[in-house]
Parts: sequence; structure tokens; C-alpha cells
Amino acid sequence: MGIYRIEEIKASHGYLKDNNHIVHLSSHNSTQKVVLEKVISKEQVIKGKLEVAKSGNDGQSGVVHGLQGVEFTMKLYSEVKSVGWQKAKTYAIIKTDEQGRGKSEDIPFGMYLVKETKTPDNYMAGGDFFVDIDKDQEIEYRMVNNAPFKAWLRLIKEDEKGQKMTLSHATFKLKDKDGHFIKQKVGLNEKEQWETNEQGIAVLDNMLVQGEYTICEIKSPQGFLLGDEIKVHISSHHSDMTFDEDNEPMITVKIVNTKPTGKLILHKKFEGKKELIKGASFKLIANSDVIDPASGKVIYHQGELVHLTGGKDGIYQVNEKGMLEIKGIPLGTGKVTYKLEEVSTLEGYHLLEEPILFDFEMKDMTTQEYVIEKTVENKLTEIEFSKTDILGHELSGAYMRLIDVQGKVIDEWISTEQSHLVKGLIYNQVYTLIEDQAPLGYAIASSITFTYSKDMEKVIMEDKVVEVKKIDKDGQMLKGAKLQVVDTKTKNIVDQWISDETKHRINGLIVGHQYRLEELEAPYGYHTSQSIEFVVDGKDNQNIEMIDEQILTDISVMKIDAQSKKPIQSLDFEFGLYVDEACTKLMEVMRANQNIGNVIFENLPYGTYYIKETKAPQGYQLSHEVKKIVIDDQLEGVGKEICILYENERIPKVVVKTEDQTSLFVLSTLMILSSISILLSLRRKKRY
Repeated sequence: MGIYRIEEIKASHGYLKDNNHIVHLSSHNSTQKVVLEKVISKEQVIKGKLEVAKSGNDGQSGVVHGLQGVEFTMKLYSEVKSVGWQKAKTYAIIKTDEQGRGKSEDIPFGMYLVKETKTPDNYMAGGDFFVDIDKDQEIEYRMVNNAPFKAWLRLIKEDEKGQKMTLSHATFKLKDKDGHFIKQKVGLNEKEQWETNEQGIAVLDNMLVQGEYTICEIKSPQGFLLGDEIKVHISSHHSDMTFDEDNEPMITVKIVNTKPTGKLILHKKFEGKKELIKGASFKLIANSDVIDPASGKVIYHQGELVHLTGGKDGIYQVNEKGMLEIKGIPLGTGKVTYKLEEVSTLEGYHLLEEPILFDFEMKDMTTQEYVIEKTVENKLTEIEFSKTDILGHELSGAYMRLIDVQGKVIDEWISTEQSHLVKGLIYNQVYTLIEDQAPLGYAIASSITFTYSKDMEKVIMEDKVVEVKKIDKDGQMLKGAKLQVVDTKTKNIVDQWISDETKHRINGLIVGHQYRLEELEAPYGYHTSQSIEFVVDGKDNQNIEMIDEQILTDISVMKIDAQSKKPIQSLDFEFGLYVDEACTKLMEVMRANQNIGNVIFENLPYGTYYIKETKAPQGYQLSHEVKKIVIDDQLEGVGKEICILYENERIPKVVVKTEDQTSLFVLSTLMILSSISILLSLRRKKRY
């Protein structure tokens, strides 16, 4: 038994040595073989502290000031490896004061991972570091520097649809908060403007220190407006901050450029109308390829319909103000042309034959909308109506009327030597041209029904003539005949006239109707002709000849003996026919029909004739009587054979005695005179 001292000569890893323990061993009875004394040795873990001094500078020479507000978190490294940072137990949180210093409370033995979990704005966070607490009451000291926050600035150029601009480049400058343009040193040179690359991206050559900056676009991509100035704050809390592959912060700014657009305004007018009217429609067509300035792709190919707000399937309507307005027209990358083609208009008007061209071109980088305004007028449809004869000559005096399918009179006029113009007919509508009254001497033509179309310029209605010639059998024109034409259906007298020595054009005829030409009174000395029926066919001019036969009368001169009153037959004699009372103008000499004892003057027309004996029958005295014959309507038997008697006295008989020489001389003289008379008669007969 006795007093003992227990002393720990080596502590457990991470713990302190326990204090010495004094143990008194004694026995209370003599029988106790073993004396037990319980001694408890308590281990105390090694504890230490971490003190951090925090500064914030970029490494430049000078006094270094502490950085307040930095927060560090300490966790056992073994636990972090086992369960991860988030689940590992936090042993200490250190916050720096205004001097930039901070100290932890006592923390147990171990290797700790210290992470800066809170960094003041606009400073770069310090890196992680390890602290080994392995000596009791030890204070580990660390000096941690936080450099001012810097970040890369990346500019991405997009259009309003979020599409990157890759076709052409934009150029930028950067101003600081005082309005001075930023310059960055690149090698031996300074750079103060940056240009987007093929991906529409520009990155500054050096990182920017935290602060306020202004992005200034000095050149926009082709086809885009110049962008507005954009404020950017380089800060560690920037919402669009990411880290690059080197774990360096990068702030991305998307700069949206707006494309200028075109607007066309078309004012629509209609010939003959003062008020503004809606109703016409147009299709908008790209007249050249339109290229997207962002991507270089074709927005519209040449000839393609343009679909924009306000249209339906590429068709746009003129409003009630007589105006067509189309906005938001893409301008592409250079000069572009669009065209409006009219697809419908008001009834009675021509469609515009030519498209309306609109040439757009971006003049500067600030004009947001280019406006082109034009005015067009639709002309009324036009068609000419000609009233002509068969030779194509315009005829005056025809009463004309144009009606539609409902019978509504569209226009009416009297034809002149010029064709008649009618405006406002409607395409594909049916119309009928009617001649109510033909010019004097022409037949009323058949009506013409037609469907009006764009390529129809003129309707020609030909009037045909039906001419009547009043002639004799030799084709000589006769005057004085009273003629009339009667419609065989209506029995109405269409025309009536007295013939002269010219053709007569029948008035009031209608193509397709049947008529009858009647002679009411024949010319003097002519028989009345039979009526002639005819139909006006309208195919060509028609000629009608009505032939009148002359009234011819035969005159029979019967030669009779003055005493016996009997015909003188079997003897030759002659009569002459004269046209004058003195019988100097001989028309004809006729010899006797000795069987009958007469002469006949045949086929004598109306007129006054004189008959005289030119040769007496043998044994008869030559008569000097002249017979006057007037052949006219008053003559009984006119047109037939008229018989007249012509008496002859016998020559007195003379008795001649042979011894009487005087009588013989007289007889010889008479015989000689008779022979001379016979010779003269034969000569006259040969003349006629």
C-alpha cells in the first residue's frame, strides 16, 4: 500500500495530455487481497483559432486597407470529403470587421477547409484554403486578398426575334461613367472599338473592372437601325454573369437591333367619281429577292406573294377611305422592289393594266419607317359601237339602244359619222345592242347580243340596203311608177315612192322580215308589174329589179276600094309611118299583105303617129290623106290591134284612038311617069 502518481506520458491524437493523478492505496482489513482504486483520466481535445486578415486590391503598390464584410466558413475537410460541403457540419463562421480582420472561436483539432462564402460587392472572392488546428490554443493567421471584381464583357447582336446577326458586322465603343471612351491595350496598340464576328459576337480584349459603363453602337449591321446606347453595370451580382472555361466571370449583354420597315400607301380613285370608295383589292408581290439582314436567308423570292398583317393570303383590300395601307414591309439588305397588282375592282372599271412599283432603300441608320405614297385611278371600261354600211362607212341617223339582261337601258343615242363610245360596262355581263330605227334607206339590223370582255373594243352593226330598180325589158330606168312595200305579216305599208331614173333604197325594213313590193301605178305607157315578195336576210345588200312591160299597140291599115268598100287584095301597095304631121320624119314603111289587103305597124308604144300612103295599088290613085293616130290610155283597144280603113280611088280609064296622035302622046307620057313613081317607091323601101 502507499501513495502513487499516475502521469500520462502520451496523449491520444488530437488531444491534450491529462494532468497527473495521485492515488492512495490502503487496505481496510487483513483479508482483502486486492485493493482497487478508480482513477478517471479525462482527455481534452486540442483547440485552436483562425484569424483572418482580409484586404482588397489589385496588387498595386501602396497602403493596403482591410476589407469589411467578408465571411468565411470552416468545415472539417474529412467531413466535406465524406458528405460534401453542403451537408458537412459548420464549425466556425468568421466575419471581417472594418479593419478587415476576423477571428474564429476555439475550434477542435483537425484539418479544416475554409471557404469564402460571402464577398463584398464588386470584389473577386478569395480562393479556398486549408487550416490545420493541431496545437492547443494556437491561433492560425491567414492574410487573404480580394481583388476588385473584374469580368469579361461579351456583346451578342440579335434582331428583334432573338436571331443572331451573322450576315454583317456591328461596331461598338464603350464609355465609362464619366463619359470617356474606354481604351484597352492590346500588345503595343490601344484599341477603342470592337466589331462583332461571324457569329454576331464581340468580346472585349481585357476584363473590365466593376463599375458603370455605356455601350455605344457606332455602326449597325447592314439592314438594321443603329441601336440605342445601353447601360451595363459590371458587378459580381449581374444577372447575366457566367463563368468561362477558366472560371473567370463573363457578363453577356444582348443588343437588339431593329430592322427598319417600309410602308406603302395607295390612294385609289375612280374615273367619274368624286367620293372615296372601297372595293378594289391588290396582291403584294416581291419584285426582287428580299434578304434577311440578320441571317442572309431569303425572306421573299422574286415573284412571291408577300404575307403581312392586314392581308389575307397575300391579298389586301382598299378601305372605305379609298386607301390601301400596308405596314411592316421588310427592306432586306439593299434596294428592294415590291409591286401591287390589282386583282379586283369596282364593276364597270378596267383593272389597272400595269403593276404599281414601290422601291425601298435604307438611306440611313436612324429612320425607322420608310413611307412611299402613290395615287392611281381606274378608268371606266370603254367600248365603241359603230353603225356602218356594208363598206364600213359610219352611218348617221340610226336610233340605237343598249340594254342589259334585265332590259335596263344602259345608253341610247343617234348614230353620227363617228363611232359611239359607251363607258362603264361590266366584265362578263351580257348586253344587247338594238337598232330601233335605221338611217333613211337602210334596213333595221338584227340585234346583237354579246358578253362584254376585257379584249372587246368595238361592236360593229352593219346596216344593209334593199334597193329597187324600176326598169323596162331593156334595163332602162323608168320614172313615174308608184310603188310601195308592205310587211306581209302586219300588212303595214313600210315605204312608198314614185320612181325616178335612180335606184330607190327602201326605208323601214327589218332584217328577217318578209315584205311585198307592189306597183300601184305603172309609168305612162307601161303595164303594171306583178308584186315581188322578198325577205331581208341581213347578209348583204339586196337589189330588186321590177320590170315593166310597155303597152304596145298594133295598127292595121286596111286598104279598101272607095266605091265597093271591099279590101284591095292581090295588089301591092305601101304605107309610111311618120312622127310629124308634115310627114317628113319617116319611122317605117310597110308593104301590103296582098292576101288580106292591109299593112300592119306592130308594137307601137304610146305616142302620136301619122300614116300616109306611099305607094298606091295598081290601078288606084295615090292617096294624099294623112291619118293621125294617138296611142294612149284613151285609145279604145290600146295594147291590142287597132284597125283603120284607108280608101283608094281607081284611076279613071282613058280610051285612046289610034288615029288620034294627041291621045297616043298622052298615054305614053302617063306610062313613063308611072314607071318613075315605081322606081322611087322601091328606093324608099330599101332605105327603111
